[in-house]
Amino acid sequence: MNRVGTSVTVGDLLKKVGLVSDAQLAQANSISIKTGAPLGSVLVDTGILTLDLSRAALLAQSLVSENVLPAEVAALALKVVFEQGMGFEEALGTLGWRSEYYQVTNWLGQLLYKAGAVSETGIQAAVEASYASGLPLGRVLVLRKVIPESVAYAALTCQVLVRERKITQEQAVDALRTALCTRKSIEEALELEGYHQEKLRKSVRLGELLIVAGLVSEIDLLSAVEKGILDNKPIGQVLLHLNLIDQATLDRALSLQQMINTQALTPFEAATVLQDLQKRGVSDTQDLAVVEVPEGQKPAGVGEIPELLKVFGLYDEKDLLRAVQDLLLEKQNL
Repeated sequence: MNRVGTSVTVGDLLKKVGLVSDAQLAQANSISIKTGAPLGSVLVDTGILTLDLSRAALLAQSLVSENVLPAEVAALALKVVFEQGMGFEEALGTLGWRSEYYQVTNWLGQLLYKAGAVSETGIQAAVEASYASGLPLGRVLVLRKVIPESVAYAALTCQVLVRERKITQEQAVDALRTALCTRKSIEEALELEGYHQEKLRKSVRLGELLIVAGLVSEIDLLSAVEKGILDNKPIGQVLLHLNLIDQATLDRALSLQQMINTQALTPFEAATVLQDLQKRGVSDTQDLAVVEVPEGQKPAGVGEIPELLKVFGLYDEKDLLRAVQDLLLEKQNL
């Protein structure tokens, strides 16, 4: 997320609003140094803080360190947590504080929790790890093996639809829950719920094309999609910014995406062409007008893709059937 960190300790925040004294903090620091136990754990074990307040303080520290939350606001929110016994997020709300980054990340976690994809403790730990590490929440959840990439993509798709005001947050929860139970794409789940009446798209997203061509990994695309939502930037620009692709690759992919839209190529043919041009280092997009699909070739790694594509409707049934047939032939060495 490329933020310059702000140095702040849990003790700094707690002292700022009088939740610990200098003497208590000095004693806790001494015990922490001697035992190697985290300061927050020492403050809880010695009865200075409750476990909930300690967790709130750690989350506050992470948010301040990531420059998501001003230290003064974090300290005041901790005081509200202490005085009124509410959660840290609720305390921030009572102070009237809003952050697009915080709200998007927090709502993604709530969406996954309410849809039954993750437990409350699992999402809380992942949110804290996301703020502490600077990694997008979706990536943290996947790396921790809490959810597969496919579920994270579905949740992010819901976020985009909510932001575009095509569905409400409640409808997103219902649709994601349905998608998880039925293993249908999120678009199909929305139609089943009667919320999203647009026809399933027949086009292919830029990131999907790059994945099938083997030029971007699923986990890197997941991070880029979430960052694109947070920063309100097109996925191509995010991939460039993260140095996951170069400008020539982006130009080729966009041109091939247009050829898919005009039905000049199928998605898998376009991915094969993109992969082949990448290997040969062809940079002139004009060459795409006369390019031929290498006979008998398909993108490397296609065997891992059909399940992800089926769950989230990334391709229509004909393309999916073709992918499955290719995979079966490959396994039979035909």
